[in-house]
Amino acid sequence: MTASTGHGRGRGPMRATVLARELGRLLGVEGPGTWSAHAACRDRRDDLMYPDGDERSAVYVCHAEAARAVCGWCPVRAACLEHALVAGEDHGIWGGTTPDERRAMRRRAWKGA
Repeated sequence: MTASTGHGRGRGPMRATVLARELGRLLGVEGPGTWSAHAACRDRRDDLMYPDGDERSAVYVCHAEAARAVCGWCPVRAACLEHALVAGEDHGIWGGTTPDERRAMRRRAWKGA
């Protein structure tokens, strides 16, 4: 299996996502009947859901908003966000949130515990 980020690097968060999807498929964790099988982004290009660059840059914000538009009508948005928070996903848009937003959520949850 060849995984690519779409940027010619062949490593990084998108490669990890491709490998995780394949591992999930092989283990039977992903597929029909799981939340990810119903995700609005399941057939989207990885570069849409994994914008490049600094989260504070205008380009990143623009790309993140495009990804959030997909999340906005996703039937499994809550499950996706829960997965990202539990799994500690540090890259990409999950459940309509950026990595910075998820880190802030985890910090608030940690302080409240």
